[in-house]
Amino acid sequence: MTNWELLYNKKTKIMRIALIRPNSIIVPCPPPLGLGYLAGYVKKYRKDEITIIDGRRERLTNKEMVSRLIKYQPDLVGIGVMNFEANEALQLANLIKQAMPKVIIV
Repeated sequence: MTNWELLYNKKTKIMRIALIRPNSIIVPCPPPLGLGYLAGYVKKYRKDEITIIDGRRERLTNKEMVSRLIKYQPDLVGIGVMNFEANEALQLANLIKQAMPKVIIV
């Protein structure tokens, strides 16, 4: 079974999911509603364990975000960004993959 089949199979184990918003040049702003809606939907229909890490609001560095992820030990990491933050998201995804090679990043 592929990783993606595991994600969509409701009979699989409860997953640990981390939804993150990296820090950026934008000033701190309201919580990431899109990630919140996604977390609510997944909790309702899959019952997975989910955390949201808002690096922008907390002004976390990439290293601090990776450190939090290592402590949480997620099976999947979802990164939510705006299009002009794509480079920062890619850098963070690379750091996450180096620290946690088996994690799925979306």
